[in-house]
Amino acid sequence: MAQRRDMTEQAPDLTQGQMDEAVNDVIAKAIQSVDWTFFNENYNRQAEEVVRALNRSGYAIVPRAPSKQMVEAGREAIEIGQHLPSAVAGVVFDAMVDAGSVLP
Repeated sequence: MAQRRDMTEQAPDLTQGQMDEAVNDVIAKAIQSVDWTFFNENYNRQAEEVVRALNRSGYAIVPRAPSKQMVEAGREAIEIGQHLPSAVAGVVFDAMVDAGSVLP
């Protein structure tokens, strides 16, 4: 059965404003790390580095509406006999995010 991820992989518990600022900071640093030319910008390389940086920081890019694969992964993660809502929600969320995450 699916298990909850190690807590070190979770994004910090932030307010929406703090999360927006943290994500913007990760994106800005990722672009800065690969954007060293003035006229030959490689936007694909910048985008890939942004996604990698977000993943390393504990964030994931997922579709707003779950795909069929995400729903199936969430369904399969539910353990029979587990009724504690926070336990069920955690493994379902992790499975759905893992199934739907954008990876470079």
